[in-house]
Amino acid sequence: GDTDSDIRFGKNLGMKTVRVISEEKVGIPADMEINGLHELITKLTMKSKLTLLVILLTSIAFGQLNQVDSRGRKQGKWAKTYPESAVYQYRGEFKDDKPIGKFTYYYESSKVKAIMKHNEVETGRSVAYFYHENGQVMSAGIYR
Repeated sequence: GDTDSDIRFGKNLGMKTVRVISEEKVGIPADMEINGLHELITKLTMKSKLTLLVILLTSIAFGQLNQVDSRGRKQGKWAKTYPESAVYQYRGEFKDDKPIGKFTYYYESSKVKAIMKHNEVETGRSVAYFYHENGQVMSAGIYR
């Protein structure tokens, strides 16, 4: 059993049936059957709603990070953190091992270090903005 969880989702019914197994953390009587996500959300405490929202948004936003294709090329969203830290070093997206779109680089303090907007397809150029740790613009430029 999954006794550490506050809420257990029905295995055969996906998110249609929920059985509460711990009253103290979610504020719903234990062993109460809940039908549907809407009913679950209406019965949760505010703290539990916020926790559930954060978990759902995180899993949606970062569900497929740091993927490579069969040829070893970076594909999709990538993020790297500083060693032994939860602070991002960079976040961005790759297509066939080439950066595309917006890349954001961070200082270890988690403040923005640089923003690069890659537009290889339309212009063949990238625009870069570099920042001091206090947020002031250090430099900006266009490169190919």
